[in-house]
Amino acid sequence: MIDFLNSFFLSPTWPKLVVSLFLWAYYLHMITRYRIPQGGTLSLIPVILFVRDLLEFAFSLTSVLFISDILILLIYLSWAYHYFPNRIGIVFSYLVGIGAVISCAVLPVLRPEWQWLDFFFHVFITGGFLYWVSQFFQVSANKTEEAGFIMWFDTEQRCESSANKIEGADFIIENRTSFCIFVVGARILVFAAGFSTNTIAVGYALLLSASYVFHIYFLYRYQVYFEALDDSSRRSTRQTFNFLQTIGSAMKERSEIERVLDLSVKSIVENTSASSGAIFLIDEYDDVLTLKARQGYFPPPFPVPRTVRNKIGGVEKYLESAKIKLGETIFGEVAQSGESRYIRRVAEDPRMEQNTRRDELSMSSIIVIPFIVLQRVFGVLGLVKRDEGDFFSQNDFDQAKLFAGYVSLILENLFTYIELLEKQEIEREVGIAADIQAKLLPKQLPKIKNAGVSAYSVPARGVSGDYYDIIPLREGKFAMVICDVAGKGVPASLVMVMIRTIIHLIASSSRSTAQIVSWINKGIAGKIDIDRFATLSFFTFDPATGVLQYSNAAHHPAMIYRAAAGSVEQLDTDGLPIGIEREARYSQRETRLANGDIIMMYTDGVVEAMDSRGRQYEDERLKSIFVDNASLGAEDLLKVIQTDIDAFVGNAKQHDDQTLMLMKMGE
Repeated sequence: MIDFLNSFFLSPTWPKLVVSLFLWAYYLHMITRYRIPQGGTLSLIPVILFVRDLLEFAFSLTSVLFISDILILLIYLSWAYHYFPNRIGIVFSYLVGIGAVISCAVLPVLRPEWQWLDFFFHVFITGGFLYWVSQFFQVSANKTEEAGFIMWFDTEQRCESSANKIEGADFIIENRTSFCIFVVGARILVFAAGFSTNTIAVGYALLLSASYVFHIYFLYRYQVYFEALDDSSRRSTRQTFNFLQTIGSAMKERSEIERVLDLSVKSIVENTSASSGAIFLIDEYDDVLTLKARQGYFPPPFPVPRTVRNKIGGVEKYLESAKIKLGETIFGEVAQSGESRYIRRVAEDPRMEQNTRRDELSMSSIIVIPFIVLQRVFGVLGLVKRDEGDFFSQNDFDQAKLFAGYVSLILENLFTYIELLEKQEIEREVGIAADIQAKLLPKQLPKIKNAGVSAYSVPARGVSGDYYDIIPLREGKFAMVICDVAGKGVPASLVMVMIRTIIHLIASSSRSTAQIVSWINKGIAGKIDIDRFATLSFFTFDPATGVLQYSNAAHHPAMIYRAAAGSVEQLDTDGLPIGIEREARYSQRETRLANGDIIMMYTDGVVEAMDSRGRQYEDERLKSIFVDNASLGAEDLLKVIQTDIDAFVGNAKQHDDQTLMLMKMGE
């Protein structure tokens, strides 16, 4: 045992074993600390090296060296299968490698006289590693799903802008070259070690140990890559936090969309290392994009007249006034499709030909992302890099999409908030309009000799298109009017105010009701839309004689209860609604009211009131209640009718303005 230990420590093998153990510990540390693709497979490399060194000490077989190197090559090819696009070639190489292992184990025994086998296996293994390195040239973000480690660049200057400039092909050349140098160097060392004699066994051990540097360097590149990913992740998190904080402050200070857009594009430009950025919004009326916010000088991504391109100021003004049609230019395409675009090298995209010359329109890289608000494209964000050789990275693109998505969410909430404010403002204005309208209706019905009057009006939307009034005239007479403007809400109420104003100006005891209604029609016709017509019933009454003169403009006929007969008759005249035809003619009728007689007028909302099942109140029910309670006074009769309507409707929503007025003789 002592002799064995002496021979071991005096031999050149133990330094190789120490290096193998160090490499093994390094691999275990890496795969434990980081989630490395194929990490478990790569960790077999130091195991193979350690076992090889033990076997070489015990048996001193050259074939052990070749078999171990081929196995290591197969492990690297297995790793390459995860990254490289040419997977068929990798599989074929893998099969060839397995055949080589078998050959290396058998041929030296069967054909010991073949002295050239060692050289052949050295060349074969070296060629296999060079093939592995050559596959790096096939890797790209477009061809390979897991470019990751292969496409990454570790700049010596630790400068983000430099990393962005060189990321991609420039790094691949440098990294491929470095791997190629290490592979060739390692194979030369192994080749040189293979021709070492026993008299210089120390040189053999040192040369072979030095060949392990390639594996250490490969693993080191992995370590730096994952550390850089951690740094990038922390930097992205910090940038995201700063962005959210900036936009959040803007929302607290002010709620204008322009303010949010300005701060959004500024923050996105700062956090993606872009040269400049711009936000274009869609004009919903013209289906074009117009510039709304910009940070820095933003070259238009479309042709610009030569006379404008002479000065940057002219280009900026041209961009501000430009109307980009949906589907045209890269911005129009994104706005129409709703899909983001990332052009890393503008020079390679034919759509951007005008931006490849070294002038005011030049740019090297561009990102365009849609703002999707309320499930539709609201606008687009554009980011550009202008310096030659300075390109956006995939991380920049992902970060920009994240920021744009957050801005879209902010805009959606802001639109909802503004809509709520507008709704509240409208409701406030409607409330004011309702108050004004209420003041235009009679505050207190006038006392009429030998008659009692009552009325009520309930709007469906705060303000009403219904109107009723009692106007005192000369010689003790008075006029009563009820009107129903088509539609509801504020527009209908405005027409109602116009009609009221005209009636108060022209109502007179010396004019017939037909004349008054005709003049009301002429005052309204041509000044309102055709869908804002009004129906109207108007009569004048002389309490001394009981004579009532009546004209109707397509309104519900008035109901007159005749106390003597105990029945109801309708009072009506021909005529078009108010506001449809300026030269419309209206007629009139006269009747006399006796004690106990009642005249009632009402709007559509009364007889068309609906219950929860959609059934209407209808004229017949109103007529029945009217007759059954005709013995009551005007006020009490009105309350009975209103109570019956409410009981019929129940919890159903009121869909139209309701107005009813009546006058009973003999009170």
